[in-house]
Amino acid sequence: MKAALAQWLTTASRPVVHRAPNSGFQAAALRRLLCDIRGVECNESPLLSHFTLDAEANATALHKDGYDTLYSPPEASVKVAHRMWVGGRVSFSGPSDPSGPGSDPSGSSETDGVDDIDIHARVTKVEEKSSGAVFVWTERLLKNAQSHRTLITDSRTHFYKPSETQRTSPMIKHVPLPNVEFTFATPTFDTSPTSVFQYSAITFNSHRIHYDVDYCRNVEKYPDLLVHGPLTATLALDSARDALRTQLAPSSVRIHAFEYKAVSPLLVHTPFRVCGVIRQSAGSDPTQPRIMEVWVVRGTDDGVVMECTVEFSQSNKKTC
Repeated sequence: MKAALAQWLTTASRPVVHRAPNSGFQAAALRRLLCDIRGVECNESPLLSHFTLDAEANATALHKDGYDTLYSPPEASVKVAHRMWVGGRVSFSGPSDPSGPGSDPSGSSETDGVDDIDIHARVTKVEEKSSGAVFVWTERLLKNAQSHRTLITDSRTHFYKPSETQRTSPMIKHVPLPNVEFTFATPTFDTSPTSVFQYSAITFNSHRIHYDVDYCRNVEKYPDLLVHGPLTATLALDSARDALRTQLAPSSVRIHAFEYKAVSPLLVHTPFRVCGVIRQSAGSDPTQPRIMEVWVVRGTDDGVVMECTVEFSQSNKKTC
């Protein structure tokens, strides 16, 4: 690892705390957007609605491509030409009072009803590749500002590609869908430049690959705007939650964690669907953690764009 990168990691690994007012407006706006994309009625906050609380950077902390540079590697170690949010893992702590308000374990976001949230953010790991590309792992602990209880642990992986390795063609590859018998498969969804722009606005994401089509084509070499990885992940998890409720009713389902990895870009106007399979049977104790594997798949060629894992369990609590 370069000296500048190692020195930056020493500083960036120290947690920085900022307070995010949680009016509920962002989650409501995101819920409306997902309803439009999925074509269904949504009465609950998306489980990943905390992505809307990411407004940490001001204009001085943005790269020329509009990307937030708060956790980007220093220019002395890599002159970034392309960057992507390529994956992550989100763990949900669950309600402190299982019988109290908002205690439906499969329902709304952990942050619903919490007025102020303290976000403790830090870099946890950096890996430099022989090509000069850099992977950066970050961690965000979202805590109730009043009780200081951790609500969500959000780990993310970001990829930074140096300008010395400018690409001349897009990195859109075909990843085949596994040949399995799916537990569920959604109808086909679609996104438009409008819906992608709305997600950028809701999440305070100014990366130009999501709204500047000339930049996408001339600089990033993509044929069209890109759908956000976090938006794709949010659609995947909410679809999985609905499927689990349908498959395992009337038992109550608790989602403990969600892991996602982008394997190929998803462009606007590209139809896609979400499908999944429960890998572990309940056995004699349905309250033990189980796994559902989930894929987001292009409708044009059945190519996988995102691979996900949902960790969940069932409780003995009955739902109405």
